[in-house]
Amino acid sequence: MRQANVKILGGGTRDRWHGAKTHDSTEYPLMPTSDGCPRLNCLVRKKQIFKPQQRPAKRHGPVVSTIPSDQSEHEDLNAAPISLESNPQVLEWELIKTNAALHCTKVTESESSSDWLAPDEEEGKKFSYSFGLVFSCLGCVLGTGNIWRFPRIVATASSDQGKSSKSLFHLGVALLPIRLVGPANHHGVHDWSIHPKLTSNRLSKISWIKVSVGRAYFSVVVGWCFYYFYVACAWPELPSTEPESKQIFENFIGTYWPLGLHTLDLLICGIAVFKGVKGIEIANSCMVPVQLTIVISTFYWSLSREYADVGIKFMFALDWAMLANPQVYVEAACQNAFDTAAGMGLFSAYAAYFTRQTGAVRFGTLLPMVNNLVSLICGLMLFATVFSALIQTQPTLTIPQIVTIMKESGPGSTGLTFTWIPVLMSRLGIAGRILCALFFLCLSFAGVTSMIGYIELTARTIQDFGVKRQYATIAALIVSFLVGVPSALSIDVLQNQDFVWGFALMISGLCYCVLVIRYNPVKYRRVIVNDFGLKDWKLPFIWIILIVGVVPLEAVGLICWWAYQNIAFINDWYLIRVQSLMTTFLEATGLRTGFTYSLGLIFSCLGCVLGTGNIWRFPRIIAVASSDKGCLTFILVWVVFLFTWSIPLIITEYTLGRFTRGSPVVAFYKFLGEKFFWVGSWITAIAFLISAYFSVVVGWCFYYLYVSCTWAELPSTEPESRDIFENFTRTYWPLVHHTLCLMICGITVFKGVKGIEFANSCLVPIQLIIVIIVFYWSLSREYADVGIKFMFTADWSTLLDPKIYVEAACQNAFDTAAGMGVFSAYAAYFSRNTGAVRYGILLPIFNNLVSLTCGLTIFATVFSTLIQTSPTLTIPQIVAIMKESGPGSTGLTFTWIPVLMSKLGILGRILCALFFLCLSFAGVSSMIAYVELTARTIQDFGVKRIWATVTSLIISFVVGVPSAVSVDILSNQDFVWGFGLIVSGLCYCALVVWYNPMRYLRVIINDFAINDWRLPFIWIFIIAGIVPFEGLSLIAWWVYQNIAFTKWYQIRAESLAIILIEVRTPSPFSTQ
Repeated sequence: MRQANVKILGGGTRDRWHGAKTHDSTEYPLMPTSDGCPRLNCLVRKKQIFKPQQRPAKRHGPVVSTIPSDQSEHEDLNAAPISLESNPQVLEWELIKTNAALHCTKVTESESSSDWLAPDEEEGKKFSYSFGLVFSCLGCVLGTGNIWRFPRIVATASSDQGKSSKSLFHLGVALLPIRLVGPANHHGVHDWSIHPKLTSNRLSKISWIKVSVGRAYFSVVVGWCFYYFYVACAWPELPSTEPESKQIFENFIGTYWPLGLHTLDLLICGIAVFKGVKGIEIANSCMVPVQLTIVISTFYWSLSREYADVGIKFMFALDWAMLANPQVYVEAACQNAFDTAAGMGLFSAYAAYFTRQTGAVRFGTLLPMVNNLVSLICGLMLFATVFSALIQTQPTLTIPQIVTIMKESGPGSTGLTFTWIPVLMSRLGIAGRILCALFFLCLSFAGVTSMIGYIELTARTIQDFGVKRQYATIAALIVSFLVGVPSALSIDVLQNQDFVWGFALMISGLCYCVLVIRYNPVKYRRVIVNDFGLKDWKLPFIWIILIVGVVPLEAVGLICWWAYQNIAFINDWYLIRVQSLMTTFLEATGLRTGFTYSLGLIFSCLGCVLGTGNIWRFPRIIAVASSDKGCLTFILVWVVFLFTWSIPLIITEYTLGRFTRGSPVVAFYKFLGEKFFWVGSWITAIAFLISAYFSVVVGWCFYYLYVSCTWAELPSTEPESRDIFENFTRTYWPLVHHTLCLMICGITVFKGVKGIEFANSCLVPIQLIIVIIVFYWSLSREYADVGIKFMFTADWSTLLDPKIYVEAACQNAFDTAAGMGVFSAYAAYFSRNTGAVRYGILLPIFNNLVSLTCGLTIFATVFSTLIQTSPTLTIPQIVAIMKESGPGSTGLTFTWIPVLMSKLGILGRILCALFFLCLSFAGVSSMIAYVELTARTIQDFGVKRIWATVTSLIISFVVGVPSAVSVDILSNQDFVWGFGLIVSGLCYCALVVWYNPMRYLRVIINDFAINDWRLPFIWIFIIAGIVPFEGLSLIAWWVYQNIAFTKWYQIRAESLAIILIEVRTPSPFSTQ
């Protein structure tokens, strides 16, 4: 075993693996660290902690053993070993020692930056010469953003009197010096690990995600440039009029050429990036000088045109009234961020090849100035040529009419450059053709150099995860191609992507500000910028004021102002449109979960919650709970329960499982003692009983997948579809499919955590892709907006109905799996480095977004189909039909989806098969978690894994048989055990309250975790106050309503008597 003797405070030596011996011969066991820990003895004296065996035992608390002195260095030291025989208070002792050991790797203020900063780059992994470095950095910023995007944004945001946008120049200049993160650690933007204070900041990942995913559409625009270069060189004649040119552009985007050229652009960029910094340097050194030469030549030619001065004067005319329009500021800030690449993370990737001698501050100051000057030149060139050509050909046109024509040149003025340049050049004969070819060659070069930066950032980030350079580049190209396909096929999608991700760059800029603020701006300027750089400009103090005060104020102010204007003055802001607040919110926040943690772990945890509860149960519950006026009140209550019920309980489950490394039965036994062993059994039994009937629903999905693929025709009417469902439920096929589902889950669970991880990593991504495809298709249906408006219309009188609260709470518990215990079972595989708090917050939010998406899909399709087929139906009649689709609206999804898809021919059959394939995958991924919980619980009783899995499958099959035979029994089980989840949630609250909420927050959550979010004090108030109040109030209110207004004593599917009978059934995991 490796030994390491380290000097400690007060003399003596410390054996890194076998504990510590101080000057007074007192021995303390020590966790192994990457370095010695000279602060440990001081910390021990300050805390006045005695040896573990001398500490008195308290009444309650988890039992944790110390780490043995002979522990192997190959064991998982992040695990939390559990022992019932050891002292219950050893945990806090271990945490103090562990935190001290971890702290010894941190750096004090007095230590030199050279002690912890990364070494110089290896030879061959840096820029070879100054011009190559300059051209590569210029290639990042000099792109189609200057030539194509800036002129069209100026035209779109201008009034009839002139352009009055505010140039937020200091946004770009202030952010660009942060590129010093790159040379400091020689990694991409995802890994700001140059200093311990930066290692916990995960906001860095947002930046490269926004670029790698949000900028995939940019490759499509570069493909347009390739096509127009071909037109300029090969077509017999250039278009001579604006309608003719616009027709060429529209015909081009209506073909598959954009997709082919999108692929060509990515291949060119891939070749350059594949060779690393050398390839990047050569490509930019060849293309950027040619690009600048062409821009300057074309600019001077445009100034020589008659009436060019009219366009230039218009650009520099002010319309002060436009300053009251927030969109002017939003467009200016987004364009500046897009134009200078500030906040994208590109410079961090390129700066990874910098040395300390590279003038990063010089580049960060001069390059954006040069870039914005080039943008201004391109804007002047285009405005001069457009005004000159229109005034000469149509002298009667006024300036407002010319501006209107420029704004109408394609969706969002997207085709402005591609419409007018060929027309203008056609008037110059052979010289015009040469100039046109040179212009689009310049535009192609500009796009390729920028795309090289985007691909390099994505590839560099993937490479930093341990992937080889070649495979990282290939992965980056594949992701960029797939994400860019929708933009290549639809210009409306491209316009939407340009709007959303241009706006999101302000958020990325804020992330950089957070990094500097969290690290300490003064220290960042001194250590990271001025002290680290050699032969560079010194960054003045004014930069701190800009990065800490001005930039965040601008960004937050613009975002809030724009959101207020959308909500207050734009009708239907909540609809999913090309440019709407809802679209921006969904697209800009829905990607935050990618590449942040282990993908297998993320997909496994998502598989727990993303199931038929999202796709099958949520739409039918919202239909049942809605009034004739709308569903918004239910949705609002449902969202409130997400933050005041589901998230606090899920955090409790994750942290409890991570700490005890066992099932809920073991967790409650260790925390509360043998007398409360039955509480963990109750929670496990609830989840088990839900899984027993849930597998029947998954079997329905298997059957409808078979129907979609093999039947001659899908049902075309609602009665016909309902007959298929009812005939199916009367046969033995539900029992067969119930068995099939359990066998699939058993095979996965039998292999343990590896099988679970592999299965979910395959099923969950496919499920999400299918959900998104069907969702976007449903929104394209005529009258889909009627269903969406109904979902977001409130009927405030329903707030007086207790059933809406019960349904919302039960659905949230079912949807997020809060209180089921499945997270405790999965968290048993967590290490202390796993972000349990992060998972507990982000995954339920993402899950509910998926549920809302599925609800919108079903409502949009049902309303669209019924209105088209039966135009005389009113909204209350449509709602009544949705409520009557099967017992308890059980067959809503299975009734309507085949009917809707039948109207689309072969495309509908494919979509229907994909939908039920998605539903099957969702059900299997959730069932895996239920079976794992049951098997893990049986395994904790000393049964081997194989026999625990077989036993759980047999019991699930037997208990699920009644639900497979009768849909009425299934409806009853769904009602009873969905309600029982509220009681399970109260059990978790009771554990925290019994243990002491303050101590649970400190010891079990915050101190035990490594590299996780710190849970704030508000969680104690919610878990110990609000959650119990909600649970008890809902139960009491619902019981009162049943006793007062119903025959509660009768045995019916949904009655108080049936709940009392079923919940008192002995748990299969309890002991007598």
